[in-house]
Amino acid sequence: MVTALGVSLIVSTAFLTGSTARADDLTLAKTLNHQAELSMTQGRYDEARRLYERSLPLVEKALGREDPATATTLGNLCDASSHMSKEIDARPLCARALTVREKVFGPNHPEVAHSLSDLGLLYASDGDFSQAERLLRRALRIIEASPDSPDKAILFNNLGFLYSHKKKYTLAAHMFERAIELSEKDHGAADPNLIPMLNNLANMYLANHQSGAAESIFRRALTIAENSARPDHTGDVRTLLP
Repeated sequence: MVTALGVSLIVSTAFLTGSTARADDLTLAKTLNHQAELSMTQGRYDEARRLYERSLPLVEKALGREDPATATTLGNLCDASSHMSKEIDARPLCARALTVREKVFGPNHPEVAHSLSDLGLLYASDGDFSQAERLLRRALRIIEASPDSPDKAILFNNLGFLYSHKKKYTLAAHMFERAIELSEKDHGAADPNLIPMLNNLANMYLANHQSGAAESIFRRALTIAENSARPDHTGDVRTLLP
């Protein structure tokens, strides 16, 4: 959320040893997933959702409902659906993704944290902040025990997103600052993925009546955008901007 992160389809050994029909299904599913990942990076979430919806039954049929590839494809479908309008209820998908990932990977795996984060954001968007915080805090505990997890910065951003909705602006700003710090450490100070995090932090400064600090952060985000090959880049990070 998220987001998600366009996780690639995990192809099991059945791809190599199964029947021709099963191998054909998995080949098509892998192609659909790659197309969906590209659509996600370009912000075409409805298109990505339709592609993952086509891929999921192919993977389930070939490998079963509790295979790692099924868990990953279902999680990807949750990611895409969570970016859609409220006309698409992504919570059942994300809840199922969480259940399957817990069974496949165990309760303390980073993939489980990913699903917890996705589901937590959906509850936050619906105004159920206590449930959202419970899910996101559980995800954070898992991620903090996995120091190399690439999801840590996004999870702190998502917690900031939650606290901003609860109007806890100082706490939200702290979460966004932590997200930025982690992202800079992993990807550098000019990475376009910083743009939505910086914008989120600047909005919290504005909410705390710190207009000078907010302007400085907005200008830094603008500079990164102007120097980026994709100035509209938002990645899989939720942004508080309209």
